[in-house]
Amino acid sequence: MNLKIKYNQFTVDMGRRIYERRKSLGMTQEELAEKMDVSPQTISYTEQGTKAMRPENLVKLCRILDVSTDYILTGETPSPKSDSLVEKLSYLSKEEMVFVEMIINSCIGLCNLKHSQYNSSASNEPTSTNG
Repeated sequence: MNLKIKYNQFTVDMGRRIYERRKSLGMTQEELAEKMDVSPQTISYTEQGTKAMRPENLVKLCRILDVSTDYILTGETPSPKSDSLVEKLSYLSKEEMVFVEMIINSCIGLCNLKHSQYNSSASNEPTSTNG
């Protein structure tokens, strides 16, 4: 039962954010529904928090409302730097994404290695004692 209450609060909060953003753009439920190719009832249920939106519709909604899925789902907005990076990555092919992931993993590995070497050398330094 407690899980259901949390789910309901989650969908209500999500619906409130959708409603507020739609209103701030001066858009009706019908207009949003038409742009998303869903029924106005779907928008209504989502805004009321009585039904969750399908993931593919959530993506459409966020593009139309020009907000991040993070904002709709959690109320938090990602940093502009991460938005910029995500946008750039979205233009890459699957093969290019694999290559970028390999580069990132290599960089993380190098950073971890450097960090462990720094910690190792710091622990080998003599400690001074005040006589």
